Amino acid sequence: MAAALLLRTEITEEDVYAVASTFRGVEHRLEPVRELDGVKYINSSIDSSPERTLNALSVFDRRNVVMIAGGKDKNLDYSSIGAPIVEKVKTLVLIGPTADKIEASVRAADNDASVKIVRAGTYKEAVDLARAAAAPGDVVLLSPASTSFDLFKNFEERGNTFKRLVNELPQH
Repeated sequence: MAAALLLRTEITEEDVYAVASTFRGVEHRLEPVRELDGVKYINSSIDSSPERTLNALSVFDRRNVVMIAGGKDKNLDYSSIGAPIVEKVKTLVLIGPTADKIEASVRAADNDASVKIVRAGTYKEAVDLARAAAAPGDVVLLSPASTSFDLFKNFEERGNTFKRLVNELPQH
């Protein structure tokens, strides 16, 4: 919109609408991957810190998220992530070195133990566990809250792996 405002004498409203109506977002930033069996799969692999994951979770308005999180530990503080996860996530699939810190934060905020937490050893297993936990109307969200360097060279490789695994899932 800032660009459209700056170029307002050069472009028409129709030009702005044409671009806005076809814009699909930015790769690895709340990127829709696929809808399968009534479940939406979202890639937000760029979420390499708790703060980024908090921002990603803020777009969801109900507790229908199955979230895949975890990765390399950069000695970040995960204490603030527990309550928002309890508010929005029904199942949390954890992987990597930060899994313990993320789980501890969720357990501290989850008095009713309402969030189911499962662990995965590989991204394939994480996607399979997330799919098994999701029901029609749910969202499977990759939002790691951690860097990717434990398993991948960067967040793009992690996100592309997630997308490939999701796109390989067979329809039921």
